[in-house]
Amino acid sequence: MSEQSCPLTIPEKDATTGFFFYVTTAPPENGTAASQAAAHVTLQVSNYDFGGSSTVNLELYEGPHDTTLYTPPSSPSSHCNVAQTVIQKVTKTLPYFSGNNFCSFDLPAGTNGWWYAALVPQGSATGSLTMTYAANVTLGELSPTVAVGATIPVAGQWAGTTFDPTGNTVTFSASGYNSVDGQVFLELYEPNGSLYTSLPNNPGAYYFTGSRPQSYTIALPADSSGLWSAFLEPFGPAGASLTLTMS
Repeated sequence: MSEQSCPLTIPEKDATTGFFFYVTTAPPENGTAASQAAAHVTLQVSNYDFGGSSTVNLELYEGPHDTTLYTPPSSPSSHCNVAQTVIQKVTKTLPYFSGNNFCSFDLPAGTNGWWYAALVPQGSATGSLTMTYAANVTLGELSPTVAVGATIPVAGQWAGTTFDPTGNTVTFSASGYNSVDGQVFLELYEPNGSLYTSLPNNPGAYYFTGSRPQSYTIALPADSSGLWSAFLEPFGPAGASLTLTMS
């Protein structure tokens, strides 16, 4: 299941709440980028009702009995509001929510199992919210004769597909693009799992919106054989849907 939602209430000051979510990713391939991309997850908050300027910190723990706080790494794939908080006399940089928003980040490559997301109001705040966990959307294999339809319902969620190029160039086209507000970036990973950075501009140069060109031709290495991965990565406050084709 790619998404699960849970309404949460904190009725008393100094109380906390949270929920478990199950993560399944591919095993790490020598720590390569494709495995790391597969460990990308999103936590989205809706129906935020804590009033005033109250904030709620997000604390992540791997497993039901783990007491080691996991701090999401700062990286281009992380999109979270963060602030410094003192926990047991140690200053930590933690994600937080102050309204309806999302926090999108990476877990360790090869992560499999239960995680716990604890919500800790700051000060004497009480209230309620709905938390949605979203894993990557897994699409079918893309080919010159088979398109894939990508529906990304949660802001910050990614969708991944694979393709086997038949030459040294590949053209990706998008149709039926629909997003309230935002962009969907396209990133490629080589068969060995490395992020493909040998692009004419930079890895972030290829993205789809309602106003950008909806087709890109990308040069591949001389030896481009093997199964590649492509990730569609929304950036903005909303999810998106589109149909992706290749030629």
